Amino acid sequence: MKKKKVSLFLAILMIFCSFLTACGGGSTPPGSSAPSASSEAPASSEAPSSAYEYPQTTIILAHSGATTDARQNGALAVEKYIETTSGGRVQVDVYPAGQLGDSRAIVEAVQNGGIQMCIQPPANVSGFDPFLALTDVPYFFPGDLEKARIISKGDAAKALLDTMQDYKMVGFSYWVDLFKAFTANKPLRTTADFKGLKFRVMSSPVLIKMIEAMGGNALTIDYQETFGALQTGAIDGQEAGIGAGIYNMKFYEVQKYMMITNHILAMQLIFGNKAWFDGLDPEMQKLVTDGINAGEEAHKTARLAIEEEAIKAIGERCEIIELTPEEIQGLSDAARQPCLDLFVESNGEAGRKLIDQFDAEMAALS
Repeated sequence: MKKKKVSLFLAILMIFCSFLTACGGGSTPPGSSAPSASSEAPASSEAPSSAYEYPQTTIILAHSGATTDARQNGALAVEKYIETTSGGRVQVDVYPAGQLGDSRAIVEAVQNGGIQMCIQPPANVSGFDPFLALTDVPYFFPGDLEKARIISKGDAAKALLDTMQDYKMVGFSYWVDLFKAFTANKPLRTTADFKGLKFRVMSSPVLIKMIEAMGGNALTIDYQETFGALQTGAIDGQEAGIGAGIYNMKFYEVQKYMMITNHILAMQLIFGNKAWFDGLDPEMQKLVTDGINAGEEAHKTARLAIEEEAIKAIGERCEIIELTPEEIQGLSDAARQPCLDLFVESNGEAGRKLIDQFDAEMAALS
């Protein structure tokens, strides 16, 4: 099979977002965030007094990513910060790779309080909080990665996190990955190429609508089962982050092509049980949110390193196809508006207001 040179794809990695800006939008600089829902603004701006003694307790932090994924780096950084700062009185037990159950079971455990904190893509939580499906709308966020990071810390993103409180959860922060790609056993350049193919997506109505709008058939399969489904031909392709999914889950070993479509800004949502977090005193809340800040930095550093390694490894096993701006625009034209329409249909005026708030912030960055 003909393969493109690795150097070309490292270059793609550096600039692969630039031509998408017209498909998404821009945003205003981030506004201030409420303590209970943003790692940018901890629950208390003051350090604990010297007389404060952290209670002896254990926090369970679970995620579905592989132990080699940047999510694990972030989770371990949270663990280290909280345990070190508390002098070991607050322990953090990290459970990666779906050790505590599939994605749905983990989120349910957070709602019920059996798990205190969790790291999951928003799509895996949108079945519980339908507003989070907005992050799955293709070509919604700015194509420029740094602008997208600004959006993730803005007032609109904070408002989206706040919706989780109605579902017994508290949203802390988004850890931004990079943009998603498609894999399949045939090149995918236009909607005609998707026709009749079966694609695995997370359990998000918006993602299902996206695949349908592009001409394919969507199946919701748990993350840990996707490799086997690709290997046996139960599905023809999937969409995921390059490093976070395609590389770490080894999907490229059973697929012939990876298409750099940059259709969705991949991110990880950090959230917890609302009753648990609300019951912490301000010093403990600050410890948790500061730990999340430390985890975000570790996740970002690891993600960029893994992505570079991923491009090299994937290019050795399958052909990487860079779509042209015109081809990407064609996919955006087909899928973006139907997904926005579905989101508004599902979430009513409140959903429309969220879209308008994001649009206003993104327009201010243009």
